[in-house]
Amino acid sequence: HINLEGGAEVTDVVSAMTTPDPEILYQLLYKMVNEKVEYLVMEASSHALELSKLYPIEFYIGIFTNLTPDHLDFHGNMENYFISKMSCFSFGSSIQKTDSGNTERK
Repeated sequence: HINLEGGAEVTDVVSAMTTPDPEILYQLLYKMVNEKVEYLVMEASSHALELSKLYPIEFYIGIFTNLTPDHLDFHGNMENYFISKMSCFSFGSSIQKTDSGNTERK
């Protein structure tokens, strides 16, 4: 569920996916640019990263919260899942939550 507030207008977009498909996401980003939005915080799913749905967005800061065997049906194994999650850190800074012990490869 995305709620974009800009000026007097509120845009609500309901998506069945954590990260909307590009045809929805890029329309929202375009609207945000026109509304002079300076910052965006969004969840980037490992599926979207693996399928390059966020290309060519450049993340300046990424937060890695966990690595659990949730999406092995898609990624096949933990190594592929880890690589997908880490792909958003190919540029910029990263913050890794380490208190749970689930951000490192085992």
